[in-house]
Amino acid sequence: MHCFSVELWYTVPVMVDTRKKSHTRFALFALCLTVLCAVLWAIPKNGTAAAEETAAVVLKHDTACAYRYFDYPTAVYADENGFAVADGATAYLFGSDGTERPDTLALPGAANKLVLRGHTPIALSGGTLYVGETALGEYADFTVYGNTLYAVRGGTVYGFDLDGFAVDPNEPDDAQTVPSGTQAITYSKTIKKIAADHTGLYATVQNDYNAYTDDVVFFSAAEESKRGAVLLTQSDEILGLATRGSGGVVCLTRGNIVAYLPAGNMLTQAGKLSGVDAVTIAVSGDTVYGITQLKSVFRVNAALSVRTELLASAHTETGFFYANAGIASRKQTVAVADERNNRVQLIDENGTTVLDATLTAPKAVVIGYAGNLFVAHDRGTISVFDSGHKFVRSFSAPGEHTVITDLQTDADNNLYALSSEGQIYKIAAGGETFAAIGNPGNRALTIGRIDNAVYAATDTTVDVIESDGRQKVLFSFENTLSNGVADLCSDYDNAFYLLGKDGIVYKYEKLSMYAVTEQKDLGLIDGTKIILNAVTFTGKVRASFGDLLISDTGAHAVKVVPGEWLHVKTPALDAPADIDDLSPATGDEIIYVMQACDVYAQAAEINEVAHLKDNTKVIIPAFEEGKPFQLILTDDPRGYEADPIIGYVYTSLITKRLPYAAAPSQDCYSYSPSMD
Repeated sequence: MHCFSVELWYTVPVMVDTRKKSHTRFALFALCLTVLCAVLWAIPKNGTAAAEETAAVVLKHDTACAYRYFDYPTAVYADENGFAVADGATAYLFGSDGTERPDTLALPGAANKLVLRGHTPIALSGGTLYVGETALGEYADFTVYGNTLYAVRGGTVYGFDLDGFAVDPNEPDDAQTVPSGTQAITYSKTIKKIAADHTGLYATVQNDYNAYTDDVVFFSAAEESKRGAVLLTQSDEILGLATRGSGGVVCLTRGNIVAYLPAGNMLTQAGKLSGVDAVTIAVSGDTVYGITQLKSVFRVNAALSVRTELLASAHTETGFFYANAGIASRKQTVAVADERNNRVQLIDENGTTVLDATLTAPKAVVIGYAGNLFVAHDRGTISVFDSGHKFVRSFSAPGEHTVITDLQTDADNNLYALSSEGQIYKIAAGGETFAAIGNPGNRALTIGRIDNAVYAATDTTVDVIESDGRQKVLFSFENTLSNGVADLCSDYDNAFYLLGKDGIVYKYEKLSMYAVTEQKDLGLIDGTKIILNAVTFTGKVRASFGDLLISDTGAHAVKVVPGEWLHVKTPALDAPADIDDLSPATGDEIIYVMQACDVYAQAAEINEVAHLKDNTKVIIPAFEEGKPFQLILTDDPRGYEADPIIGYVYTSLITKRLPYAAAPSQDCYSYSPSMD
């Protein structure tokens, strides 16, 4: 809602007289400012997404793959009801798509292989075979078909009737004597892997001529003589073996997932898909499920032509991270240093892209106020990219062994780097010279949102580094964070948020420090970085200005902690400026030239109202030295029918001031096309 009609009011270009009417710069901004209250009032407040009350959400690319934070998944099982993943001493039971919250089932230990029979897990853990909590002894592998459990030791396959086991291990009074297995098959070689179906039992043995390859042996269910026939010779080493519903077997080799069908005394290849990252597989019908080296769970269709990631924590797919180290948030972009994938990923409202650059183990990333992207990689190298993410230049830190672990920028576009030794360096805006500031031994680095000051966390304190480079203690947390601090950031009330190595976020304000997330499920495994979010995503990813973003390297994800949880202070909408306060004194410069920049409704990176092109002229009615933001007025480039642009820009993005000249007239006229 505006207090003027667009039919009667049009802006005129700064410093330009038109339509035979003389307009002064003073008159222009005076008349513009009569609508300042209405314009600023009409700018919508920042919409804050509803806080998730039970758990922090994950900032992720919109893919069909869900996030799940496995520690060390070691086995997968699948049937017509879905699939299960063994992670440590717990089995997680998912539906077919893996999106719902899983049920859990206790295991006797970390399982190398898992089969579920109802609610009873059959698992091979540490070389011991278990049915529920009942230990059967040491075996190399096992498989289940019908009510029979087949287990292999050496060259002998033993058969167990599963009906002979107690179904409910929680009822010890019902436990029966452990049945002894019967020798179902004997063979002259050591059997490694086994799998069974209605036709018989498949097994793998080492090839006679190549110790790095395996053969597949088939034992027919119809023959009691236990005669074996070699069906496949000189294959790759077989890491996993499973039967298919349509017949034959699926083999996980070192490099491929291969399906075979029996043909006489041979197996013929029925499908093949690269599986170089797979560590184990299971089959339901003809659908293959597997776990990768990066702890993801995938599914492959029956034709072995399409692989779909179902669950992932670490992965090479866009939107996933292997070792997400540093994070940055600015210019409607969240940048993530994906260290062990050797890339930087850029997340925005439309999804995720990968920075087009060759990077070696990027450790830290920051987005400057002008939109430049700085990446610390290859130990001590900093590469600079412009606002369009095009490479500009690279320079190196002093010392051959310097490793940069964090980067920050202030509102004056100075760059700060933290080394692994705890030394903080300042690199002046546009420069490449490292100047050591403060003391060594720092653990974390941040820039104050209000005062633009440099703050550092040591093992026991948060310090401020003054303009002369001296480091002074601000407050101590020695008795609060017993395990030490991982990172820190600040808000617009000069409150500090410390990410403890214990996975708890602590807040320091008004001379007191307390835990603010003890009752919240952050789900942190190894949180390493924390920043105040400066963007708003309104799509499927819920992230608002003022939330905290935590880079959880252990979970291979960026967690979004709603600001409401922590009572994060964000700027309130600025009160309309008074015209008298904005009137410049005679001789003051009021016309400025900006480099390409965003205009915000508030004196913060929130509610962007416009984007100005390079060399845009603006009016700054009351320039304030030392302030990171300045209130500007300028014309909308879309034409006279558009409202004037009124908002805040970063002071550091001003390129020059134009000299003041006296106004030719004190008269001011409203402008309309009907006027000559």
